[in-house]
Amino acid sequence: METTFIDEKSVKSLEDYATLLTTQLISLITLQKMNIHALEIGILKDDQSERVNTMIWDMNRLLKSTRDQLESCLELLPDDFNASSTLEKLKNASLKKARSMTRKAKVPS
Repeated sequence: METTFIDEKSVKSLEDYATLLTTQLISLITLQKMNIHALEIGILKDDQSERVNTMIWDMNRLLKSTRDQLESCLELLPDDFNASSTLEKLKNASLKKARSMTRKAKVPS
């Protein structure tokens, strides 16, 4: 499995930070739903279920904190702010990095 990280230095504005918080919310919600599903279908042992319940509780706290942080950032941004354009920039930056990693280094003649 390939893991993609966002370079923290790419966050240069409140708009970038708000977009980062949005992607963080999406990731946390996905992770939480996956853990809830694992509980619901009964694939975990008792100790694993207890641990997952604790993780879900912690994710709920983190989700609330992240939402609160995002809302406070959005209050400072123009009403027409749209995270889509910033997400597109992040996607393009990620594609550029992936392309540069796949290109062979040129050997001097």
